Amino acid sequence: MVEKYYTSSDFVHHLNNFEQSDYSKEFMKLFTLSKVIIAGDASAELKAKAKAYGAELRPQVGGWIN
Repeated sequence: MVEKYYTSSDFVHHLNNFEQSDYSKEFMKLFTLSKVIIAGDASAELKAKAKAYGAELRPQVGGWIN
């Protein structure tokens, strides 16, 4: 699955809503997250939330994703 967010705050907002919903429990029963990659510049708040998911951060370097 690939999801795209325009800003870090959009992604944080989505994660907050997802984590507080009953749907998240069902989702996590049905799917196994094998890898979470956050590509692009991430805010400190998003980086902190990403740790819970074991996310790999790939920042932009010279206009490219490292």
